[in-house]
Amino acid sequence: IISTEVAGLINWALVLVAVIAITMMIISAIQAIATSFNEDGTAKLRRTVLSVAAGIFIIILRGVITRVFGLTPAGEGISPVNPTPNALIAVDAAVSIVRFFLGFLGIIALGIVIYAGILMIFNLGDEGRVTKARELLYRAGIGLVVILVSLAIVSFVIQIA
Repeated sequence: IISTEVAGLINWALVLVAVIAITMMIISAIQAIATSFNEDGTAKLRRTVLSVAAGIFIIILRGVITRVFGLTPAGEGISPVNPTPNALIAVDAAVSIVRFFLGFLGIIALGIVIYAGILMIFNLGDEGRVTKARELLYRAGIGLVVILVSLAIVSFVIQIA
């Protein structure tokens, strides 16, 4: 009975967050259009989009939360596959999200390295462009090192646990 109540609360929160997110997007878009996309309207729109992204992240976590409590994804009682609550499901989901995010950042950093290389090749004798490309390449290289170290630390910690 408690599991069904938890599933009901999760579904209620899901609907509430979705309604609020959609309403915020509509209001923010109207405000941005009314202010002709000036800096203030654009900043409000940016904040709203980030808030809605956080809400969507919570909605995505719904499946993880229900599985942590041993519920079926639809919230229809105890799951025959996972009949007891298990917090390791949440840890596995968090690790998957972190790995995906770090991989995505790695792809972006690699794209920046390629862009910096193209800037260096097509500098047309402009020393300022070469300096800009070197700085960009240096920063992207540091970013790649940080991403790889972060990925190694996450993998090491998960391997220990």
